[in-house]
Amino acid sequence: HPCYNPDKVNVFTLDITKTEVPITQYLPVSSVDLITLIFVLSAISPDKMSHALNNIKQVLKPGGSVLFRDYGLYDQAMLRFKAGHKIDDQFYRRQDGTRAYYFTIEEIRSLFEEAGFEEMF
Repeated sequence: HPCYNPDKVNVFTLDITKTEVPITQYLPVSSVDLITLIFVLSAISPDKMSHALNNIKQVLKPGGSVLFRDYGLYDQAMLRFKAGHKIDDQFYRRQDGTRAYYFTIEEIRSLFEEAGFEEMF
């Protein structure tokens, strides 16, 4: 696009759950002011969520923010799943093959706190 300016926007594809290619290969440590996670963690296997958060923590500036929105336990979307779509407790496979995990508030707090984030209101 003619308006793209690589000095202002860094575009890349990265699987934040992998360890082989560090996020710091694309972004310097402590260089990002704001990270949005909108329905991101729910699509990741629960055993990889902590690693994903640790990855993004590396590039977030001190005082930076993460905007988080995801599915909650007993969301209407969760209650609509038919039999045969459950992978594990709170973890489901949609018809298109994507996955959705349904969090409790306590789980989210714990995941973020273990990665070194602090909650803001």
